[in-house]
Amino acid sequence: VIGELAEHFSAAWRHVAGRFAGSPAVLGYDLCNEPWGGSAPWPVFERRLLGPLYQRTIEAIRTVDTGHWVFVEPQSFGVNQGLPSALPRLSDPRPGSPRLAYAPHLYSALIDSGRSYTGAVRTLVHHRVRQWFATNAATARRLGAPLVVGEFGLDATRPGALDYVDDVLAEARRYRAGWWYWSNDPGSWGPYAPGGGWVPLADHLAGGAG
Repeated sequence: VIGELAEHFSAAWRHVAGRFAGSPAVLGYDLCNEPWGGSAPWPVFERRLLGPLYQRTIEAIRTVDTGHWVFVEPQSFGVNQGLPSALPRLSDPRPGSPRLAYAPHLYSALIDSGRSYTGAVRTLVHHRVRQWFATNAATARRLGAPLVVGEFGLDATRPGALDYVDDVLAEARRYRAGWWYWSNDPGSWGPYAPGGGWVPLADHLAGGAG
């Protein structure tokens, strides 16, 4: 059953890549959003199940699209919070240099549980953010791929939220990592004001892009 599902998964991505192969509006393909191994032990899931699935899918995509990037995410639970990934090194059969990027998500359990990024919580979470970047940068080097923060975000109206955004983007600049912000629009996680225009989050995101 697993083999059959993997075949359908890679075939679906081959179909998508074939549709968008010539599109300059598409940067690349993020193969799986926040994968989780369920009952499979963490390293076993990444090494024996997720890694081979990614490799098979990369090879399928390259039969129809050799130009776009492919983004791979590690197991979400644990790695999102700063623990190391066990993903194996993947190969890109495209001509020339590989276009594979390592794109883990960054989320703090304390912030996700509704705590404000102030006081002792800010000190603790900032330490974990620095640890997250150091750990995932090491994984990216092991994989031979650039590091991209595949997703981060929070309720930008809470106390200290914009300081958190600034601190994350400062670390991204330090490691020369790309990043994407998860924007839930409309709502307090996004940069858009309810009546149109921008909220302060937009200025902080724009500043971090420099």
